[in-house]
Amino acid sequence: MRFVSLLAAAVLTIVSSPPSTVAMPPPPDGTISCAIFSDVNAAHPKGILFRPQIDANPRNLGIAVTNLGSSCDTAGVLGGKAPITGVAFKLTGRLRNGNCAALTSPIPAFENARLLVTWRGVNAAGKPMTVSRSRAHIAFASYDTDTHTLTFITEPLTGPAFVAKTLKVHLGFDYYADVFEAGCASSNGFVAQSFGTIVPSSIEVQ
Repeated sequence: MRFVSLLAAAVLTIVSSPPSTVAMPPPPDGTISCAIFSDVNAAHPKGILFRPQIDANPRNLGIAVTNLGSSCDTAGVLGGKAPITGVAFKLTGRLRNGNCAALTSPIPAFENARLLVTWRGVNAAGKPMTVSRSRAHIAFASYDTDTHTLTFITEPLTGPAFVAKTLKVHLGFDYYADVFEAGCASSNGFVAQSFGTIVPSSIEVQ
């Protein structure tokens, strides 16, 4: 009977013990800076896409921006389930009465502009993985004719990565910046503009 009692007590102890839990690392936080670039492909253009094409004629204009690749400085990153090795993003918005002159004005007025960022890494098997994501609405846009760069600044990020931080996207126009800045009067218009291949471009969390 004593053996049975001890066995029952041992089983009760095992059943009543809470299961062990593995603490998940916190989402990425801190600071990060990534050089970004799109490709140059006339048949299937990527980078800054204009819908419909952008030219000298004002019209309600949609834009969608994506990058092809990146290279990140992660020295200031804290947390994350894996080290961040790269970034992919999509920025969308509308430019009312938009044309080349409005796009390259000092403060282009984008409407309903928002950003989705995917922070990428590599898992233990050496395969690409998503480390985390960030989302935000665009608070402000500007264009600098000296550097031929369109810049977007977000509202505080909603996370989960880099939550409450502000993010900046700098898109350096690779080609025909002078034509854009002159209002596209001498062109038939553009469906896309590449960035980061010739003119440095970046995405930064500070």
